[in-house]
Amino acid sequence: MKLGYARVSTDEQTLTSQCQRLSAAGCEKLFEEKISGAARNRPKLEKLLDQLRKGDVLVVTRLDRLARSTSELLRIAERITEKNAGLQSLDEPWGNRGRTPGGTASGGLAAAANEVWKGGTAGAAETPSLAPR
Repeated sequence: MKLGYARVSTDEQTLTSQCQRLSAAGCEKLFEEKISGAARNRPKLEKLLDQLRKGDVLVVTRLDRLARSTSELLRIAERITEKNAGLQSLDEPWGNRGRTPGGTASGGLAAAANEVWKGGTAGAAETPSLAPR
């Protein structure tokens, strides 16, 4: 099952665009949050991570909606990997590099995350995914 996560930082911002894109990408369930990415406690993200099951895919429009830093993204990716689930970013098709069958999502994801934090857009051809094992 695809589970979508949409986040904006302030109440004045809208989640509409992200939710539309996540739905169009096939997400069966959406978790929406209006909270700063710097917040340590993100209840909707925690709920999503708790509900992930083997074979599920967590989908975001951009990796920066999920995490504020490379280290945070890698921690979240590790939790996803531990559940044998996957991660997909609609806007960062290079985010799946470094994943091998039975491997982890860390190597290529770290490089992908560095591009996000620098504002880069390295390659945009295929649909990004860290497929479940």
